[in-house]
Amino acid sequence: PLHSIFIGGGTPSLISAEGIERLLKGIEARIPFKPEIEITMEANPGTIEAERFVGYRKAGVTRISIGVQSFEQQKLERLGRIHGQDEAVNAAKLAHQIGLNSFNLDLM
Repeated sequence: PLHSIFIGGGTPSLISAEGIERLLKGIEARIPFKPEIEITMEANPGTIEAERFVGYRKAGVTRISIGVQSFEQQKLERLGRIHGQDEAVNAAKLAHQIGLNSFNLDLM
């Protein structure tokens, strides 16, 4: 049985919660999940909405990896990121508020 899944590459947080749920059900139909499976999904702070996070959690996602990169606006602009400093902070707060088992922040 699978003990972890990582959904990453690009910006999977653009996929609807229903799409993530279909993906996970399709995988589980072929390979059983351990009861304590950790399912991680990458998210860009510029694409995060409370409803999406709640939907991902309901779909089975247990951990969000937030691509913050930096909390400094000037660095974010130099990196060409689609989110700003405030969105980065709000994404981290939101992950905590909706009760995800765990989340991480990717920083450069």
